[in-house]
Amino acid sequence: METIHHYTDLLMDASSFYIALYNNDTQDISFPIAIENGLRQKWRARPFGNGLTEYVIRSGHGLLIKDGVDAWLEANGVASIGNEAQSWLGMPLKLANIILGVVGLQSKVPHVYEESDFDLLSAVASQGSIAIQNARLFEQTQNALAETETLFEVSRKFNAANNPVEIANAVSEPIKASGVVGIDLFFIETDSNNKPEWVELKAVVQYEGVVPIPVGTRFYLPDLPLANFWLSHAGEPIFVEDVREETRLDEPSRLLLEMTGVRSAVYLPLTLAGRWVALIGFRWLAPHTFAPGDKRLYQSIAAQAAVSVNNYQLFDEAQARAQQLEVLTRVETELSQAANEQEIIRALLSYVNWGE
Repeated sequence: METIHHYTDLLMDASSFYIALYNNDTQDISFPIAIENGLRQKWRARPFGNGLTEYVIRSGHGLLIKDGVDAWLEANGVASIGNEAQSWLGMPLKLANIILGVVGLQSKVPHVYEESDFDLLSAVASQGSIAIQNARLFEQTQNALAETETLFEVSRKFNAANNPVEIANAVSEPIKASGVVGIDLFFIETDSNNKPEWVELKAVVQYEGVVPIPVGTRFYLPDLPLANFWLSHAGEPIFVEDVREETRLDEPSRLLLEMTGVRSAVYLPLTLAGRWVALIGFRWLAPHTFAPGDKRLYQSIAAQAAVSVNNYQLFDEAQARAQQLEVLTRVETELSQAANEQEIIRALLSYVNWGE
């Protein structure tokens, strides 16, 4: 984009110059380059409105105002934004029918820009559009590579996790740089109809402050605020950017979160083959905005965490059964060798004591 300004400045008066980039998804305009009277400026991004920049974006065509900018604005119902000017020239940055932004120039002197400047700026904008699109594609490629590396590392840590604490640490690794203050891993217990009935906090990763709930705490879901909130989103990440603004939260849930200092949160209700497995909660102390790339990351975490938790639970159950069989075999052996009532009672007590 610096190159666009450099070549424009060689061809015409570019002492007051800017490049505006248009984001169709967020409907806003940012200004990576802004120069007024030869001095660099920092212009804040703004919502898509009704200025000259937006006029060019809507029309998709260049605009030349040789003289009387204010009169032209009034006659065409366009808002006056920024410093006053007598002459103005703007050209869309576009590829095919996709508008990337606008390159604009203005002057306090009338007739600074003529038709020849219009044609020259059109040529510069065409080449600049290609350069901007290439830069965006390169950035997207780099982001995709970084995201792939992150997901690979997350997968590796999940595969190596052998207990709830290690699973929680695997979950936290790609998220900790976001400013998250705590991550909670709950295991879900279902009733005979496979409906979630209890949750138990199995592990916490806390980066700031104290752990709000002790590990091992159990909650009966029908009595727990927030339960209906995430139960209605089985297997789907739930993003709460600002607890105070979230319309899906009922008042008891909002009050519970604010009492524990939570201002933003993500909930991952984990299911596997239609069966509830666990819940992972992420906590922030301030409002937090989630980008599309963040959402893909959480979806990947949810899918891998569900498998990891399920594998741990199956292994834990298998170990418990193996220990039970070992004790039963030992009791059976001792009973078969018992020579009197005392030895029989001793053998039975060893089984009862193991069960406790």
